[in-house]
Amino acid sequence: MPKKFEKEFISYCDNQNLEVNSNQIAVIKKLEDYHNDNYKSFFSKLFSKKQSKKGFYLYGGVGVGKTMILNFF
Repeated sequence: MPKKFEKEFISYCDNQNLEVNSNQIAVIKKLEDYHNDNYKSFFSKLFSKKQSKKGFYLYGGVGVGKTMILNFF
């Protein structure tokens, strides 16, 4: 799997002068999987038996970077 989102996220944080930790990288990897599974072409969706997920719920403590990750995503 390409680490496109991970590299872009790290670059985004560097440009914004924000701190990155391993938990944020783990969430970015999960969001990349979510994106790859649910944002496909029309024809892929048409012939796929797998239903796409409508959304996700991101939770955690105060100040851990939830809003920053969603702004990036």
